[in-house]
Amino acid sequence: MSAGVPNRFSGIRSIAPSLAGHAFPLISAEGSLIEQDLAMVEQHVTLGLLHIERQVQIIATLKRQGHFAAEAQAARILVTFEEMQVEHEVHRDRLWRKLQETKQGGVWP
Repeated sequence: MSAGVPNRFSGIRSIAPSLAGHAFPLISAEGSLIEQDLAMVEQHVTLGLLHIERQVQIIATLKRQGHFAAEAQAARILVTFEEMQVEHEVHRDRLWRKLQETKQGGVWP
């Protein structure tokens, strides 16, 4: 943005920083921004599954080695990973629905 040009998001930055980076409209006619977000979230879902799988392996190793306190801590971390995975999947499903609505002439809320 050039000097002297007002930022149309200046009022938003203080209350919703996550919206400040978006250029409106949020979608193009093809829904390309939604498609980009969907691709990113798909990567998060895939990476989350890998993290969960690895954490399960870590827990099994700690248990076999008798590191019970570390095992309990690793189990708590696994719960966090699983909760985040649900959030990623919900986000992915929401974006998928929005993309379908957009392609059928719907409007982003």
